[in-house]
Amino acid sequence: MRVRTNADWISELKSSGTCQAGALVDLRGHLARATDFYLQRRESHLRGLDQTERRQLTEDIVQDAMVRVLAHLDSFRGESRFTTWAGKFAVHAAAAELRRARWRNVSLDATPDDAEDGELGQFLTESGQMGPDRRAAQDQAWDAVRDALHNDLTVRQREALMAIVVDGRPVAEVANRLSTTQNALYKLVFDARARLRRALSGSGWSVNDILDTFDPACATC
Repeated sequence: MRVRTNADWISELKSSGTCQAGALVDLRGHLARATDFYLQRRESHLRGLDQTERRQLTEDIVQDAMVRVLAHLDSFRGESRFTTWAGKFAVHAAAAELRRARWRNVSLDATPDDAEDGELGQFLTESGQMGPDRRAAQDQAWDAVRDALHNDLTVRQREALMAIVVDGRPVAEVANRLSTTQNALYKLVFDARARLRRALSGSGWSVNDILDTFDPACATC
């Protein structure tokens, strides 16, 4: 893998033939290393995956990052090394994939803690500190969530979701306060999340889109 300046990377990736092909191979190598480093630091999220599944996960992330890097070449301002800038796309793609995996694996038998609702709770309780463009996107995301919470969820669903996801209260405590069983509360929260996702989708958002808006790894992507 040869050493390239920032200008070399941009020029070669925008070229064609063997010049571009070599740059693409080297870029893939950089993105694969960034992905591996990120995933190794989050080993607990990969429990249950065998080696073949982990390799496929890495390949999917790298492929997604490659597409994003090539689509955003014109936005690279040269304020950092190109490989550092490109690596953030791999980190962003990896973080998004882990979140998607956790949301896909939610079941009625899982407690909200098992479903890792903490990330949604963190989103609902943190305002974020970014530049004006990113803050504007966050404000739009906030408006979408607030509208969905107040217009598409029942009072009981909203109360259960906020208590468990945002306030982090124990399931037993919330069940007692709502005069219901824990199993019924799991179903109530599951239905609330489903309604929230449908409402956000109807207004052009997904849960992953909103979480990505507040993801520090995506701040410069």
